Amino acid sequence: MAGEVPLANLVVGLAARIGRGPHRDFNQFRRELEEEAERRHVKVTPKRIKLVQSVLAQRDEQAEPVIAKRHKPGKIVPDSLHGLFEAIIEGSEGR
Repeated sequence: MAGEVPLANLVVGLAARIGRGPHRDFNQFRRELEEEAERRHVKVTPKRIKLVQSVLAQRDEQAEPVIAKRHKPGKIVPDSLHGLFEAIIEGSEGR
């Protein structure tokens, strides 16, 4: 995984800036990771985010729910049985 060295350095740099954790909100951690990547000019693809999540994250029932995908308001009907919840994210309404 030599191609992931920039990602590893990014995570180490992020830990130095926001602390080693634990971080109970993966959504916030992801935003911080993306901001740090922009500062360091490292491309963070969905595959890399999944890699970071699979290596660093642990399931915690009391943590904030991970937002996997946002839908435009009015396009999708909330359906908790299928994991679709209405939420206000960063000041904007979404599902």
